[in-house]
Amino acid sequence: DMVSACEASLESPQMAPEARQRIEGFLNLYRAASGALNTRRPDAYVRRLIERIGFRRQRLFAARPETAERLLGLSRLAEIATDFSRRDPDASVREFTVFLEALADGGLEPVGGPDLPGVGAVPVVGLDMLKGGEWTRIWVLGLERPFGITRTPGPGIGEDPTHPGGPETARVAIATALTSARDEVVLSRSGDVEPDPVAAILEATGGLEEIHEEELFGPAEDVAATYRAMLGEVMEASWKAGSELNEPRLDTAIDVNRAVARYLELLKLAALAQRDDGSSDEEAIEAVNGLLAQIATPEQLAELDASTLDPYLLAQERERGMRQGLADSRSEPSLDAFLPRRGDDLRLSATDLDMYLTCPLKYKFARVFGIPTPPTVNMRFGIVIHNVLQRFHELELDVGRPVPDGEARLMSLLEEGWRRGGFGDSHDELQFLDRARDAMRAYWRSEEASESEPAFLERQFEFKVGPHFLRGRVDRVDRKPDGEFEVIDYKTGQRIDSSRHGGDIQLALYRLGAREAWGIEPEAGSYYYVLEGEKVEVQSSPDDRERVERTVLEVGEGVLGQDFEPRPSPAVCGWCDFRLVCPAAEA
Repeated sequence: DMVSACEASLESPQMAPEARQRIEGFLNLYRAASGALNTRRPDAYVRRLIERIGFRRQRLFAARPETAERLLGLSRLAEIATDFSRRDPDASVREFTVFLEALADGGLEPVGGPDLPGVGAVPVVGLDMLKGGEWTRIWVLGLERPFGITRTPGPGIGEDPTHPGGPETARVAIATALTSARDEVVLSRSGDVEPDPVAAILEATGGLEEIHEEELFGPAEDVAATYRAMLGEVMEASWKAGSELNEPRLDTAIDVNRAVARYLELLKLAALAQRDDGSSDEEAIEAVNGLLAQIATPEQLAELDASTLDPYLLAQERERGMRQGLADSRSEPSLDAFLPRRGDDLRLSATDLDMYLTCPLKYKFARVFGIPTPPTVNMRFGIVIHNVLQRFHELELDVGRPVPDGEARLMSLLEEGWRRGGFGDSHDELQFLDRARDAMRAYWRSEEASESEPAFLERQFEFKVGPHFLRGRVDRVDRKPDGEFEVIDYKTGQRIDSSRHGGDIQLALYRLGAREAWGIEPEAGSYYYVLEGEKVEVQSSPDDRERVERTVLEVGEGVLGQDFEPRPSPAVCGWCDFRLVCPAAEA
């Protein structure tokens, strides 16, 4: 078979270094993929395979007509794998390949169109749905298609059987848009077409024409991602070299030196990923290479010199500069009308601040475009826990004393909320239920021992910081025995290391909101990690107000300036709801 043939070819001393490197890369990928067939879930396997092979990255830099179709195909494959794993959490990758083969043989069934998005989102509709509606702004896409230009993917106006192609179709589309939009119409076409469906409209209305010269590309994989991808290769090389030490041959030293060189390259990537001196990649690579030259043997230096890693990293830097230059030079339509406002002022919340600081593009997708996201099982679980605790403490406030047999009451509220939350009897859902029951028992023990009592539950606040409105909702405010107030925020996720709470903005914002909106002075704020039964107090700081104001003004300036550049990182992108539509994310 091909794998055995490739392994045998590596024994030949006549093999060219470039060919040897490619074959070793293929074998490393094959071994890693084979080993994960029975250990990884299908969805994780597919995403990792796309990342390791670099399919998406290669397509992003190929500005060809079929690129968009293939990128959509990769995203669709990841979606199919995710749906398959959701339906059968215990299924193996081998079972998924059988399922995928059946889909390919029988053809994928067309997916029904979704309902129109809610308020604040951007509906994507056909021409027939424009008529009779009231629209603030309308973008008309695909005006070039009726003039003989056919593209994939997706039908254009001229390909819809209800709309025959030709100049008349374009005129109907433009006329419908002009009579349906209240404020603005944007007509979009790709390339030069004759007759031009837009020229006459521009002349008649005095409209403006903007020409965009762009290629379809996304950001290259950053240094940290390259480090992760290379980690597996280094492990494979060291394993192979280690096995040969048991049976020395004439070329054993070559393989050992090659493995050491790969490890030194991994050290180089780690150093580059963690540098914070603002130096360019070229300067940093030169400095690190100088240090490695002092410790590597001549044979290992020869391997490093023959490597393609440095040219690859330098090419990444050039591509980043090119992308930034194009981003700075292009003129895009303003999103000012879509920004979340109250009157002329911006409306922000603690979640908005955290989201924008994490990734401005994620904020754009969620708050500006209003793209809806389906609730995950973790989100639904958190909502159930929050509701149970709120209802439990509402009973306390209603009767003015602790609830009799509080643990049993908590369990009863949990069972009721669990059914209303739409949870079933699957293995994963029952595990969540067991964790919730344990958490409620621990919560009751903690409440029995506490001398504080709830003063407010799920209370909203809103106040102004500079020109912006800050809003939020506090899960609970306790009154301590000494009369002081404590702001409490429930958390159902993993506990954050306490050392990271030093720069916390959420509780500082909540304390400031309580002071400005309710007239109380909470001296303390705490995160209550419900699943772990632990409350972590975060002390207030004299500079809390200054930190909150500085953060709000920074985020507000970025949003109003429409600075929505992505900040990709492995920790954020892997869990982002918008990774399938984000140009900066790897599947």
